[in-house]
Amino acid sequence: MKCGLCNGNENFEILWENDVAYLVFDNYGVHYAHLLLIPKVHVLNIAKVYPQIKDTIKKIIHVMNDYFDSKICIYEHGNITENSTLNLSIDHAHLHFLPVHNTEHLLEIFLNDGDAKSVQFSEFYSEVQERPYHLLSINGEMSVFTYNKLPSQVFRKQYAICEGIKEWDWKKSGQTILLMNRNYEDEQKRLKSYLGEKLFDDK
Repeated sequence: MKCGLCNGNENFEILWENDVAYLVFDNYGVHYAHLLLIPKVHVLNIAKVYPQIKDTIKKIIHVMNDYFDSKICIYEHGNITENSTLNLSIDHAHLHFLPVHNTEHLLEIFLNDGDAKSVQFSEFYSEVQERPYHLLSINGEMSVFTYNKLPSQVFRKQYAICEGIKEWDWKKSGQTILLMNRNYEDEQKRLKSYLGEKLFDDK
């Protein structure tokens, strides 16, 4: 099966890119500024390419912090084998970025998991990951992760609850989410321009 993320320009409007990764809006974003950072090489988790994209991750967080004057949450559901879980909609690694205000509530999805552990973002990604994982970080600093299997779209659901967003399930309400995001086209254009300007030096 052809990977929908290996050729990002076929499925997304690329906001910014360098030799290693590209940045796009999530087509079914739970927020109009729901961004995805996608490695250009086909890998199953971000840990595989972290040394090559760690500076880009830091720059995106910094730029979004300034633009929204808020903290940024970063989330990944990392895999280790192709097609190993029905809860992962696509195998190609991708990192989610969204502005967030209620950080304590958002962290509950992991802190309530008995096996959740705290870790520094860079420390987690500096190690080889041998099991599928969920990782959530605030500003790319202190993070929490679990190797436990969590429900499909758990991050989208919890983020929507925290931020007071009604629609989050892209499988059931995809068209509704698309229409809602079209109402924010002007905001997305401004954000795209800002990202392009501030990230230009990172190419």
